[in-house]
Amino acid sequence: MKRFILLLVLPVLIGMTGCDDKPVIPTPVSLTQISKGNLYGNGQEQIPEEKCVIRSTGDWNQLIERIDQVNNVSQDFSETDIDFDQYMVIAIFDKLQMNGGHAIDITNIVDNDDSIWVKVKYTGPDGAAPSVITQPYCIAKIPRSDKPVIFLN
Repeated sequence: MKRFILLLVLPVLIGMTGCDDKPVIPTPVSLTQISKGNLYGNGQEQIPEEKCVIRSTGDWNQLIERIDQVNNVSQDFSETDIDFDQYMVIAIFDKLQMNGGHAIDITNIVDNDDSIWVKVKYTGPDGAAPSVITQPYCIAKIPRSDKPVIFLN
C-alpha cells in the first residue's frame, strides 16, 4: 500500500519542485491616442491596409508625409513631436471602404512579458451610410519597448 501511495504522490512532488516558472500576468500598457478617423483621399495616399510600429522620428515623419499627401490630416493630431527615446507609435490603417461609418479602435494593450499585445476592433456602419470612399485609421503612442508587438483582432 505504501508503494501505491508513493507512486501516486511522487509525480506531483516532482512537478511541484522541478519548475520555478511563475505564471505571467499581463500588465496593462497606457496609451495616448494621437488621432483616429478617416482618410478621404480616395486611396491617393497609397497607404495599404496595415498595422505598424514606429520607433524612430524618420519613420514617423515619412508616415505623416504619406498621410498628408492629399489632405492635411496631421494638423488635427493631438501631437506630432514624439520623443522616440520614451515612446513608440502604433498606427493601424484599414482597407479602403466604399462608404462611411467604418472605424478602428485600439481596445486594449498589454505587456505579456515577452511581447506587447494590441487588441484592435473594426466596426462598420449601422444602417445607411454615406457613399464616400474612406480609409479608417487609428494612431496612438505607448511607452517604448523593444519587444515584438502582436496585433489581435
